[in-house]
Order: sequence, then structure tokens, then C-alpha cells
Amino acid sequence: RIGVGGIAGGSAGKPSTGGKGGNGGSGGSVVQAPEVPLEGLELWFDANVGVTQANGVVSMWKDRSPHQRDALQTALNFRPKLGANALNGKPGIVFDGDNDYLKSSSLTGDFTRGVSIFVVGQQDGEPESCNGFFEASNGPEKDDVHIGTWKNALSFEVEEGTLHATDY
Repeated sequence: RIGVGGIAGGSAGKPSTGGKGGNGGSGGSVVQAPEVPLEGLELWFDANVGVTQANGVVSMWKDRSPHQRDALQTALNFRPKLGANALNGKPGIVFDGDNDYLKSSSLTGDFTRGVSIFVVGQQDGEPESCNGFFEASNGPEKDDVHIGTWKNALSFEVEEGTLHATDY
């Protein structure tokens, strides 16, 4: 389940209601979340916005970055579903853990100074399996970046053969 977006408890650029005020608190005032800066942003997917469904499955997920690298799946049997309450009451894209995926066009940015990737996800698969939340590569296991889980631990892989795992 993947739902990308959300700043300060609300969707990017949308207000979030505060809780009950504490000592000297505001007692529940509305807080305006800051806009997401678009400079340097290569991809931005948000399950609240831009999800196109056909026959009960997701055919396209709109990229909200200036590059418009929408994620697509043309094969009906490889399409994920949109779960209205997939992540703590919020919408998310639900992949079956077997063969569902969405594909976007190539990233052409210069990542020599580094890259930041933010993913909100939940693993529902087998604890010993390898599940990916995000992957970018030049081909099968070649110069890839993979974020997911493996053997019930969070995994981060950069290039073939380099794996860092941290217990939950």
C-alpha cells in the first residue's frame, strides 16, 4: 500500500486541523501546511490526487511534479487498486505483492549531489519476502535504487549487491 503526499497531517498544500490546545495552546486552530517546493522535484505522486481508474483498477497515477512523468500500466492484470482507506483512513495505491506495478518515464535529473526519496507505505505481504515500495533502475538489478522490505526488515539497496537492512 503506497500513499505519497501529506505534510503536517494533511495533504500537501491543504490545511490540517490542530488538536486540543495544551498549556497556552490555541485550542484547535487551523494550520496551513506549506506548499511543496517544486524546484529540483523529479517525481511527486499523491493518492489523493490524479489517480485514474478503469474497470476497478488503477491505469494511471498523475505525477504532480513539473515533469509530468505519470505512472502507467497498460496491462489490466498488472494494475494495482485504489484503496479509499488503505493507510490509516487515507487513500493509497494497493499492489497485490505478486505482479502489480506502475511504470513512469526515465528520470533525467543529475543525482551526483544526492537524492531524497520519501515514501509512505505499509507491508502486508509475507514477512520473509522481498517487497518493494520504490525502485528506479537502468534495467534488471543494474544501477538501481530499491526501497522496500526483505526478511521482515526495512531494506535500502543502491546498485547491485549493496544491501542495508534495519530491524523494525
